[in-house]
Amino acid sequence: MLALDEKRLQVFHSLRRSRDDSLVATAEQMHLHVDIREKRSTAIDPTVLRRLRGLADAHATRPRPDGAGRSIGMV
Repeated sequence: MLALDEKRLQVFHSLRRSRDDSLVATAEQMHLHVDIREKRSTAIDPTVLRRLRGLADAHATRPRPDGAGRSIGMV
């Protein structure tokens, strides 16, 4: 987990080959909490947010992954 606020969760995933631990893929995602009935982004439920903050705190001490925060674009 890279970042968390009241509406967003940013994560970074790495996929490694088991036989030699080579990095074969990465993915960075920004999840936005949306209330379908309201048709807009809304705050994450406080109970869920509290649990996510616990995970965010645990991940805060880990080094930032290489490649995190890069931008992408269509060529």
